[in-house]
Amino acid sequence: MTAKGAFLFHEEQSAWQDLIASLERLPGFRRDWYAAVASPAFAPSPLLAFERDA
Repeated sequence: MTAKGAFLFHEEQSAWQDLIASLERLPGFRRDWYAAVASPAFAPSPLLAFERDA
């Protein structure tokens, strides 16, 4: 979430792999994010993978 609202990304966007690689380099980013949201398939899986300290 930002002051301007939330960002939404999905795996069909171009450069998805680049985005994930960049995010995974952030200190504190949950590297287990995929396992946490992939199962069960098609079920809502809200997850906070990273939170920036204010």
